[in-house]
Amino acid sequence: MADPPRDNTIRRRQEMLEGRVHELTVQVSVLAEQVSGMREKLGALHSDVQGMVRRPGRWMDTLISALIGAISAGLIGFLITGLTKG
Repeated sequence: MADPPRDNTIRRRQEMLEGRVHELTVQVSVLAEQVSGMREKLGALHSDVQGMVRRPGRWMDTLISALIGAISAGLIGFLITGLTKG
């Protein structure tokens, strides 16, 4: 036969452990939500950084195009001036 005081002790420990398991379950759920939010914020941050990385490349392309246009216009102007004088 089981000892009643021992049964009560075992029952109390079981209830205490079940309570702790429930607390841990709730905490893990909260952590999962926080990680999900962090993942979304990290994705947005990654997109912002990618935009910043691309911006200097676009700026350089614009600068090179402007230089090529200016040099071409200068050469064409020089040629036209040289052809009209001669």
